[in-house]
Amino acid sequence: MKRSIFTLLLALLLALPLAAPAQETPRICVYVARDAMPRETALRLIALARQTYPQAEWDALFEEDEGRTLREMVLADEAPQIALCAPGEALPWAEEGLLVPLEGRVTGLSRMQPEVVDACVADETLYVAPLLARHRRVAVNAGMLRALGLEHLLDGRTHGVWLPSEALQAAEEASLAGGAAMDVWLSDGEDAAALEALLQALYGGALQEADGEAMADALGWLQDLVQAGMAGVAEDRQAALERFLSGETLLFIDWTDADAEACREALSGMEWTAMPYPSAQGVTVRSFETTGAAVFAGRDAQASALALQAVALWSQDERSGGALGARGLWKDGAVWLRAPGGTLRSLFAGAARAALLEGEDAGSALRRVREVMRAVEGG
Repeated sequence: MKRSIFTLLLALLLALPLAAPAQETPRICVYVARDAMPRETALRLIALARQTYPQAEWDALFEEDEGRTLREMVLADEAPQIALCAPGEALPWAEEGLLVPLEGRVTGLSRMQPEVVDACVADETLYVAPLLARHRRVAVNAGMLRALGLEHLLDGRTHGVWLPSEALQAAEEASLAGGAAMDVWLSDGEDAAALEALLQALYGGALQEADGEAMADALGWLQDLVQAGMAGVAEDRQAALERFLSGETLLFIDWTDADAEACREALSGMEWTAMPYPSAQGVTVRSFETTGAAVFAGRDAQASALALQAVALWSQDERSGGALGARGLWKDGAVWLRAPGGTLRSLFAGAARAALLEGEDAGSALRRVREVMRAVEGG
């Protein structure tokens, strides 16, 4: 009888459908590169994704905490599902087939400045969703300018963009009063972008131009200021910023919204304003850097799908706009400049040092840069 009961139970168990194995909760790692955006902003974006897609676990990984760059993580086969970073950090991995194309998933591209979108494209395919752009400008010690008798240059209706001659006039007056107009610094890293932007804006030049005449004129303009003592050469960006905040210089050439926030206390006793780089064309020139979101191809199809949905959410949802604040991506009639990087940046820094510190002719120093670039590019 016991044997009969056992046989019956076994038959009943075999007749029951097999239970589906429990599905693991997908984990989505969001890597935030150093200086990509404020930590609080990144955490708000990730919290929004967690709230909208609770079926996944969302982890934030900040470069400053981890101590590893995105490149180091990818090479260690530990690529995140999403990277919040400058497009230049992510796009090289598109060539390796490691990024998921974002075509059709990001809206509003037609309203964005074309240079912003182009920065996020490789092989005519969008791989990085533009989230925000940070702009460099010039900060002006308005109180000092008034004391120099140049308060008319603060009128945004008539002097919204200074001409190089007006910037030179301010520099001369500051020098006569015993100060300096500004400091420059000659780094070949990211901080070099401010000097590049200033020189490109002055006469509408570019390092890649065939003759480079406009850029040589701009470097010569700055060379004259340095040699006359109207502009100084600082050790680095921080030293130049501290001199400006202490009231020793009239201008700081690499001003961003992040500086305004970080220096709030130091600025409390200073009358200051921010304005575009001087331009002979009288047009606003914007030097910008973009932060975007890239999705790495992964083995977990569900995690990849949720990562793509999160990037779409961040790029177009109103709540994301509240977290990102003034995104700075939109067309506005200005000239937008993306600073060169890599080899070109290093070569430019060398040319600037030769002209500003060693007195080499500006045209000759920049001609050497173009010759090297032609050789590198095979032509």
